[in-house]
Amino acid sequence: MIHRSISGCVMSTLALMLGASAAHAQALAAPLHGTSNPACGDFTTAPPNAVCPLILVNHTVRRGNDGYAIARPGFFRPMPLAGIVRGDSARNSALAYEHEARVASWLTFTGQAMLLGAGAVAFSYRCGVHHLHGCSNDPTPYEIGVAALAGGALATLLVEIPIRRSAWQSAADAIWWHNREVEKR
Repeated sequence: MIHRSISGCVMSTLALMLGASAAHAQALAAPLHGTSNPACGDFTTAPPNAVCPLILVNHTVRRGNDGYAIARPGFFRPMPLAGIVRGDSARNSALAYEHEARVASWLTFTGQAMLLGAGAVAFSYRCGVHHLHGCSNDPTPYEIGVAALAGGALATLLVEIPIRRSAWQSAADAIWWHNREVEKR
């Protein structure tokens, strides 16, 4: 009976943590409404290498006043922000974003894999076979394994949250420094 309640608890925790890890912190950079480069007004006429202000909205980098999307994160791949921004400070912040986002992605993957492992251990328990006593319904070793995996997963996913927030703050800083460089020109 204890096994059923623990496996139900693990599965509800699994669903909760998967949903929570999908909702990441969101940093927004303030859009610039004026630009000194007239080519930034429309993405159809702007050359691809035009230096335009950038906007970070919903994990997507958009260019100029038209809001044309030029970068977004991929699957286990951060946005290639360092190749987009101009200026040393912007590039340093962009490199920090890329590193922190990569670390956060691997922590998310590790935590979710540990949660899946805990669910597999919880549902694989049938009856422990012992040499002298036959079948034993003592679920204690399985409960300890499930609790250890679920606890490790929770700790891993909790460590990921501030790293992910720091990554998006670094991305916002990179956009801010880029826009400041663009306004100087």
